[in-house]
Amino acid sequence: MSGSRRPRSSVRAEDIRPASATFDLAVAATSMHWMDLDIILPIIHRSLTADGRLLVWRNVFGDAAAEVTPFRLEIERIVQRRGIPRAGRPEDADATVKKITDSGLFTIERLRHYRWTIDLTTEQVRALFGTFSDWTPKEVDRAASAVDARGGAVSESYTSWLIAASPSP
Repeated sequence: MSGSRRPRSSVRAEDIRPASATFDLAVAATSMHWMDLDIILPIIHRSLTADGRLLVWRNVFGDAAAEVTPFRLEIERIVQRRGIPRAGRPEDADATVKKITDSGLFTIERLRHYRWTIDLTTEQVRALFGTFSDWTPKEVDRAASAVDARGGAVSESYTSWLIAASPSP
């Protein structure tokens, strides 16, 4: 039927059951914090070959070592208005390493940190923040307005981290 929408798939990573020793690589790019690690880590472990690797990548808004910008302060105010703190510490690489190693299923080979800065326009902030599943359209509008109030462009520092882990026997 023209103009009708197909329903979105609701399959979660926790629901998949790949064959054992199927993959050489599993990558979680800015997604591991949304998963139930007690369920997903055993699935990943079973699905990796003996020489396989798990890579966990995360981008974190705001570099703690960089000067706090007025834009970052406004984003923090927007998030604080929710009144609901985020569970756990998903931006903390060490906390994620601990969760992975505490499973007993993986050995951490490397943890690397990257620092970077990006210039963003109002529309780029609107497009980027609009992809955040825990942001409402009203919050995205507030973030975009914060950029407009600063002349239509901001420069913000980020950190990213990458964990490389190998399956334990």
